Amino acid sequence: MKYIKTLILLFSVCIFFAKSYAQEIPDENPINTDVDLSQTIEGSDINIASFSGCFWDSFDFKDCLDEVELKEGYQFYIDETTGDLMYGKPDGSASDAQRLSCVHFCPVLNAAGVIKAQSTIWSDDVSAEMPDFIKEAYSVSSTQTNLFLTAEAGKWLPKESYVYKTDVYNYSDGLPIYISGIFKDFTFFNWAYPSANNTNKWIQSSEVNLYSPNGIPLSDENALGINSVSKFGYGRNLPYAVASNATYNSILFEGFENYTTSTGLYACDCFDEMTLNLSAYFATVNPDPATTLNTENSHSGKQSLAIDMSGASTSGFPFRVAGMGELNILSYGTSTTRNISQQMLDKGISIKAWVKSSDENLKLMLYEPLGKYIKSAYPAFEKIARTGEWTLYEVKITSNDWTSLASSVISSGIAAELGLKILFQGDASAKVYLDDIRMQPLDAQMMAYVYDPETWRLVAQFDDQNFATFYQYNQEGQLTRNIIETERGAKTLAEKQYHIPTQKRD
Repeated sequence: MKYIKTLILLFSVCIFFAKSYAQEIPDENPINTDVDLSQTIEGSDINIASFSGCFWDSFDFKDCLDEVELKEGYQFYIDETTGDLMYGKPDGSASDAQRLSCVHFCPVLNAAGVIKAQSTIWSDDVSAEMPDFIKEAYSVSSTQTNLFLTAEAGKWLPKESYVYKTDVYNYSDGLPIYISGIFKDFTFFNWAYPSANNTNKWIQSSEVNLYSPNGIPLSDENALGINSVSKFGYGRNLPYAVASNATYNSILFEGFENYTTSTGLYACDCFDEMTLNLSAYFATVNPDPATTLNTENSHSGKQSLAIDMSGASTSGFPFRVAGMGELNILSYGTSTTRNISQQMLDKGISIKAWVKSSDENLKLMLYEPLGKYIKSAYPAFEKIARTGEWTLYEVKITSNDWTSLASSVISSGIAAELGLKILFQGDASAKVYLDDIRMQPLDAQMMAYVYDPETWRLVAQFDDQNFATFYQYNQEGQLTRNIIETERGAKTLAEKQYHIPTQKRD
């Protein structure tokens, strides 16, 4: 695998230093060790220096003797710049010093006067870690031999970031003030063998573990092991869901604005498996998308999903009876399959949605078609709050609500497919609309965003509890009003009026 490495140092004299180059990294992992070569050859009178370093795999130092011509006054030593084992005079004065290939040690480079240091490893091999659904979204071909044509090679992106941590000199140490703040020790980052770095000094601050083909970071992990994810839609240009302490496929948000009909079917214009399968919904429940994506009723944006409560006869939906509507959140056994993660099992999940209904007695229930992983057959949604005609519903699946089968399947390393439906029980003639639905682990935090699909203006921002801050604009695109939702209703936070004189005043 090829990497580019970048090192940035800031010295006390404010000199900026950068080093960047490409190098092949071997597959082997180095072994940090203290080596005393004088004890390696028993009974030898050869002057062999003791040194510290790291080398690859185990080796027999006697093999190194086959490469050298023994000379008086010569000894073995390490070239600290390259990490090569040398045979000659340690001061480097011997012009015939031999560079040996029997073993390779880690080079050790030091510097003084450093006040800050950070390193970044770049990679052009991010496509290897892309899930298939992202490759398919960008038509990345698995059979294309020229990876530069598919932008899978030649595009260098930050992969890992490191910072150097050590003690610094203080004025209280009795040193001149101009020395205060510099590192007491510093060792350069080992580019050739990153795993040989002292992990107590070079601290990995972040790692991007998922990129989109156009270079957008979708998932990264910080120094504490907390994962953050971002999902992009609206032509794969705008973030519509950003979460911390969550994996990419453990969150879902849908505001029903992020859809395209370019193929004749409604599909999310994003790189994400975690979306509602509306094309299948229209094909089996309501064949007319124009009446299902309702433009007259919406909690945010311009559209909501109309739920059919008539009970029209269709195949594949067991609850199609009068007064019962349904919506697939997660389909099992399809391209939208979702597997239960260990985080979902340990912490549970939350599903929230805004619903508008003409039936005040409408009930919402969660249903798992497979009936294997959730103990309760029909967990009920609770009403959390109401603002205007819209009511916020929530259902929680805690760690105690999973069956023992879910735990045993996941612990065995087998994927546990999770299918979920929302059931709407009420009057068959009721008008029911659903908008701004989300799913996330209970210990995750997620922000969601809804945009105008034509202007890309932000129209709503949802907090972790799925309450929105609405942004209203005038015809010139200027922000005029901020409205926030709370459990006590909607409140206006700020309002602006603009006036530009049409003629010059005296």
